[in-house]
Amino acid sequence: MGELPFFRAHTALHPDHLWIWERSVYVDENQRTWLPITIETESSLQVLMRQENVSLGEAVCPSLLAPCPLPSMWQLYPGRRYRGSDSSFWRIVYHIEFSGKEDMLLEQLPDPEVRVLLAFVGTFMLAITCVSRACVFCAATPQSRREQGAKDSPPQGL
Repeated sequence: MGELPFFRAHTALHPDHLWIWERSVYVDENQRTWLPITIETESSLQVLMRQENVSLGEAVCPSLLAPCPLPSMWQLYPGRRYRGSDSSFWRIVYHIEFSGKEDMLLEQLPDPEVRVLLAFVGTFMLAITCVSRACVFCAATPQSRREQGAKDSPPQGL
């Protein structure tokens, strides 16, 4: 009985840069072409970059391209991520090579200003929770905090 061949995907080296060349075509520092497939969900924006050889036409100025949620250039940063020309950060979810083709899935990270706002809102919500019932962090109740002179404030350090 014949055995089936064993296929193995390999991790690949990440391109240092990806530049928009024309609509839906990016080029890396080794002149390899990458085709983006955008995946939008309620909670995130992802792009599957597939390395495929395509004939390159004339390069198009990014300002002449139709609006797109993807940056016109990505630069590899430490920590398995890219920074876009629009200052966005993208996490490398995976990057594999299989049968001579590479796939790299990138996921846009939340804007740092949004993260700060979410942290503030989260702390505010924690403060409301601590005031309205027993605090899970300090085991104090609203009554015990009033007796200690806390005046319905959140525990220190939050």
